[in-house]
Amino acid sequence: QSEIIARGRTEIFHDLTRGAILAVCVVFLFLGRIKPTLGVAITLPLTLLATLAALHLMGQGLNMITLSALALGVGMFSDDAIVVAENIARHRQLGLKPEEASIEGGAEISGPDASGTFTVVFAFLPLLLVTGLSGVFLKPFGLCISAGLLASLVLSLSFVPLLMSRVKEVAAARRSIGARLL
Repeated sequence: QSEIIARGRTEIFHDLTRGAILAVCVVFLFLGRIKPTLGVAITLPLTLLATLAALHLMGQGLNMITLSALALGVGMFSDDAIVVAENIARHRQLGLKPEEASIEGGAEISGPDASGTFTVVFAFLPLLLVTGLSGVFLKPFGLCISAGLLASLVLSLSFVPLLMSRVKEVAAARRSIGARLL
């Protein structure tokens, strides 16, 4: 059985990696610019690290359940960073300096971004109330998704504006491939 579990763990880890790569590719497809995409891409491993640290503080380990939650959540973890990066880029196109655009864009979108994230977190929080054998499996899952989403929110409202304030050139407004497909 240990070989089956090890193989399953490896597969989930590979799925997590593939999911992160696909998420970054889709972000590039819709943003159409490399620097905001890199800002989003950098937040993914940082979110995963912060989630693992939070799990450790809550007495949870990295197991099949938490790995599955991370694999499921990797797409959701990039949502906050995408919204903030795109809003900052929009402020840059309006003519603001990088630092001003980062402050204005981050502050303007922080409320809607936080409310969207909290909505999803509150959808997973009832998993923490499950008792019995089901709770043994569902609590770590809910904790992992919730911690990851909260870490994603904190990083998107702090780290992404910092990164975007360092981007000096502003790209001309254009429709990305993804936007044209829609």
